Amino acid sequence: RHIRVSVRHNLNKNQSKIKIMSEQAIRNSLEQELRRNLAARYDRNNENLDMDDIVKEAAFTMAVNILISEKQLKEQTNGQIQFMPSESLNMMFNCLNQVMNKISGDFHTYHFQQIKNKYEEIMSDSNAKNRVNSHYNELYGSNGGNVI
Repeated sequence: RHIRVSVRHNLNKNQSKIKIMSEQAIRNSLEQELRRNLAARYDRNNENLDMDDIVKEAAFTMAVNILISEKQLKEQTNGQIQFMPSESLNMMFNCLNQVMNKISGDFHTYHFQQIKNKYEEIMSDSNAKNRVNSHYNELYGSNGGNVI
């Protein structure tokens, strides 16, 4: 359901290599997931969706994918890599920007900055994982069906 990001890092010979996913595959995955989340938000909002909803769902889509990717990185590198490298994070945000321009003709630079700000707010939470899980439980009407 979620993606593994492109990471190039020197690992010890006895460690497995990190799986690489193309930018196009990442873009497609983000778009599919964001569209699914926006459809759920539309249904939850009585068939109403505004740019604030889009910004919020885009930020949570990024947060869940980054948290899952970082968890996978930790596992694949035996803890040598704790956080997503900045070039991978930048590439994911570039992919998201392209997706947002494709999804909405009303998407502007300041909306993208709002997404980044909301993402930073989510990730700076002392328990970002619980916040993301709560968001998706509310969005999809489930209790305990955590995504992370």
